[in-house]
Amino acid sequence: VYFNLTNPRAEQESPAVSVGGTVEAGPIDADVVTLGMTKLNDVRLGVSNGTDPLKVIEPIFTVLGIEQSNPIWMVVNTMTVSLVTNCDFATGSIITISGLTGSASASTTSLTVDSDFAASGDWDQGDGNLTVVLTQTMFVNETYVVYFNLTNPRAEQESPAVSVGGTVEAGPIDADVVTLGMTKLNDVRLGVSNGTDPLKVIEPIFTVLGIEQSNPIWMVVNTMTVSLVTNCDFATGSIITISGLTGSASASTTSLTVDSDFAASGDWDQGDGNLTVVLTQTMFVNETY
Repeated sequence: VYFNLTNPRAEQESPAVSVGGTVEAGPIDADVVTLGMTKLNDVRLGVSNGTDPLKVIEPIFTVLGIEQSNPIWMVVNTMTVSLVTNCDFATGSIITISGLTGSASASTTSLTVDSDFAASGDWDQGDGNLTVVLTQTMFVNETYVVYFNLTNPRAEQESPAVSVGGTVEAGPIDADVVTLGMTKLNDVRLGVSNGTDPLKVIEPIFTVLGIEQSNPIWMVVNTMTVSLVTNCDFATGSIITISGLTGSASASTTSLTVDSDFAASGDWDQGDGNLTVVLTQTMFVNETY
């Protein structure tokens, strides 16, 4: 015997179910003894005792972490999402990460996603929503890691509130996944407090930027002393340009000797008075160089 019921929008344990009835026997029908029905008490869709009639659970993410790779404005920023579910999410289920507002990444129906269950998603820049349709089942209690890139805006901002929800594919009527706020690491990244939090964006600046010379007398060798402190880590390969040192008698060169902890030479342009230095060592936040 097969028949359909619709589960309630509430969790519950399987109720006690019995079967009885009557046997057609002419003038007086015979009662059938009512007995408790046998339940399988087995796992279904990853749910313990999920085979038991009208045992109902609320599908949720039990782990829902998110972090970013880079809090500096204008750069490509990799989001890393960690998800664990409390039941199997079948192929065709939908995951929606919402609230990633402020990104400079334009809306697209095919944002690249690196995961075990999908290769792309629908990105809405305005609402900051990424919607992914599963092409593979997510199994209960397994950790799934999702990577995707967004471009940080050219503006400072705090990390927005980010949540995750969706629907579980379940035939004629899909089941809503409860939308919950995602967990942020609130950790330091590139020297920035809470720099791991998604779309927390800062403007890299020098917080100390002093310069002095050793000798004001003409025609002599004159040592420039520059003091710099940054508000975030400046990685190897970053570029520092000191500009406006016009009027020097030093000819242009691509290898002006520099005495520093992060580089040994720089590119000197006599006409513009610019010294450009490419870092060969990281400058760390709040340290004086």
